[in-house]
Amino acid sequence: MKPSKNLALVMALLAVTVISAAFLGGCSEEKSSNPITSADNPTIDVYFRDSLTSIDSSMVSEESSDGREVPTAAAASWNYLSAMNKRQLILQAAWSENGWQTSYNCKTWAQHIVRKASGEAASLPSTCPNAYGYYYCSASHVTQILQNQSASYTYFVPGRVLQMWYGGSNMPHTAIIWSSSSIGMQWIDCNFVGTGKVGIHYISWSDFYRKVPAYTLYEVY
Repeated sequence: MKPSKNLALVMALLAVTVISAAFLGGCSEEKSSNPITSADNPTIDVYFRDSLTSIDSSMVSEESSDGREVPTAAAASWNYLSAMNKRQLILQAAWSENGWQTSYNCKTWAQHIVRKASGEAASLPSTCPNAYGYYYCSASHVTQILQNQSASYTYFVPGRVLQMWYGGSNMPHTAIIWSSSSIGMQWIDCNFVGTGKVGIHYISWSDFYRKVPAYTLYEVY
């Protein structure tokens, strides 16, 4: 009888061990909701702020068609927000449409996002003619940061707008900076990863300066 009692004890201990493992380590890993990771460069050191800071009553919360919450500024309060808060609102409005198929081109989508984030208080200027698409016409809501310079990645702050002559083939493109690091940056834009499609993609600095002979980086205020 002793062997059978010992076997029963061993079986009971094994059962407890299995149950304990299920509770302690067997749960599926919760995936991060942070949308920044790029399949092209998953180890990129991202310069991005996840959460808004102290916007309080100046915020209005909307919801996109797929349930993603879209914080936007009330038009009357946009001018009182910090530059960082404005950039964060632009990024979150852009993220709310990531993956969407739209009827916009790159510039009209970026204009739409700024209007959406600012509650119609700010807008992006039109592209100046005969400038290969890398320069904007005068507007009251943007300020130029850089133009055609090789500069530190810290200037390419997420939420700023990059307007460029892409590929050296007279092809203009406008994108919103999504992340930036010492090795490259990510854009969120429309009409680049597919016709009318919104997406996030990565470009190294070497590729950027090789493929973009002229650009303007500006900030919405």
